[in-house]
Amino acid sequence: MKKKLLLGILFSVSISFHIKAQDFLQKFEKEFCTCLSGKTNYTDETFKTCSYEVMSKLQKDFENFHNSTANKNRNDFMKDLMIRLINNCDPFYIHMADLKKTGMDKFRNDYKEISIDSLKNKFTETKLLADYWEIANWYFAHNENEQAERMYK
Repeated sequence: MKKKLLLGILFSVSISFHIKAQDFLQKFEKEFCTCLSGKTNYTDETFKTCSYEVMSKLQKDFENFHNSTANKNRNDFMKDLMIRLINNCDPFYIHMADLKKTGMDKFRNDYKEISIDSLKNKFTETKLLADYWEIANWYFAHNENEQAERMYK
C-alpha cells in the first residue's frame, strides 16, 4: 500500500512539473508571437527585442520552469520552443522561411560561376575530403539532389 501511495505521489509530482513546463512554453509562445505580430519588419534585432521583452516579463515563470524540469527538458527547451513557434506563430515561420531562402540563394550563388569539372580536377589532385564535399555541394546547389545525396553519404 505504501509503495502504491509513494508511486502515486511521484507520478502526481511528475505530471505537475510537466504541466508547469507546458504552461511556460505556451505563455512564452503566445507572448513572443504577440510581440512579433506587432512588428512590421522581421529582422534579427526584432527577434532579440521581443525575446528580451518576453523573458523580462516571464522571468519568474522561466525560473520556475528551469527549477522544475529535468536536465533533458532544459536542454531541449530551445528545440521545443522553435518547433512550437514554427508551427504556431506565422511571423516566426515567415522569418525562418526567409532566412532559409536567403541562405539557399547565397549558397547557390556561391557555386554559380564554378564548373563541376574544375572541382573534380581539384579533388583528383588533392584527394582532400573538403574538396570532395565541394563537389557534393555543387550538385546540391544545381538541384542535382540525387547525385549530391550519394556523395554526402
